[in-house]
Amino acid sequence: MQEEILTAKEAANFLKMSYTHLMRLASQGVIPSHQSARRGKRYFLKSELIAWIKGEYKEKPSRKGRGRKPSFNFPVG
Repeated sequence: MQEEILTAKEAANFLKMSYTHLMRLASQGVIPSHQSARRGKRYFLKSELIAWIKGEYKEKPSRKGRGRKPSFNFPVG
């Protein structure tokens, strides 16, 4: 069975909330969403939204501040 993919507007209608509120929650990681790397458009999987409604979805950890840490290995002399 193929997964049903929703656009942001379709997901907002499905969840009965405004588009702006949905996008804010999605960017914070509260609502499960995915973002295409090519164009940066956000999309939603209907099964994940249903799990979120039921309370079975765990919030993703924030990605802010993650990534490569700077190296501070200066020579001591």
